[in-house]
Amino acid sequence: PPQSLEALKLRDYCYVATLKKFVWIDDPLLTPLEPNVFDEVFADIPLPTIRRNVRLKPSQYIREYNREGRVVARMDMVPQNPDLIVHDKLSHQKILNLYRSPNSTAGDSNTSPQFILDLMLDILNRDTKALDWVLSWFAWYLFKPERKLNHGLLISGEGGNGKSSIGQLLAKLDGNRYKPVKPSELKSQFQDWAINSRLVITDEINEGGNENIYNDLKVYFTEELIRVNPKGLPAFTMQNNLAFIFFSNHRNPVSIEKDRRLFYVH
Repeated sequence: PPQSLEALKLRDYCYVATLKKFVWIDDPLLTPLEPNVFDEVFADIPLPTIRRNVRLKPSQYIREYNREGRVVARMDMVPQNPDLIVHDKLSHQKILNLYRSPNSTAGDSNTSPQFILDLMLDILNRDTKALDWVLSWFAWYLFKPERKLNHGLLISGEGGNGKSSIGQLLAKLDGNRYKPVKPSELKSQFQDWAINSRLVITDEINEGGNENIYNDLKVYFTEELIRVNPKGLPAFTMQNNLAFIFFSNHRNPVSIEKDRRLFYVH
């Protein structure tokens, strides 16, 4: 059918076959729509008549006339591929890629990063080895998105010393696509925070007496695939490319088992 400007707005959505719903590409968790609801919501968008007195439905417009770019089998994180729709060679399925690469805009070449480095060094007690570790962790996260980090950062100290600015810095470098996640959300049965983001920042964590939080977090560091149970959508499996930074005002904010290396603790 002819492409009208109004009809093209429908391409902001993608039909996910395994979920049997239409999702908004920019935020797949924002009110996923079943086909009949999708038709009702966008009933006012002008679409052509395809047969005698039979008007093309919005769901048909996507599922029949835009199948190649807007109908997929499932959603997943595929950071090694920048495309929105990825063709999986093993399963021969199309995937809606939840990963968005950061905008690589060049900064002012005359600006020195020394102020930021000095600030980070102050937060890390002038420990140059700690600074090197954190910067290496940053570099791995930013430049090897396809390779999962097997440990997170856990930084504790007195309130007001600027700890959280370390997380804000990395978030800025990554295009501000991060999830601020509360400790209660980490323990929840729903994992909406795990979708459409790689960087998870948790502030004010204090679970030192909770032995279960370590086991809850362990899967996100050790497993290549994770099971996600978001509100409003069926649970599904996706690649695990999550990276975690925790900040706390407490000395022992997480009960970590001896000889376990899931966190770089400072």
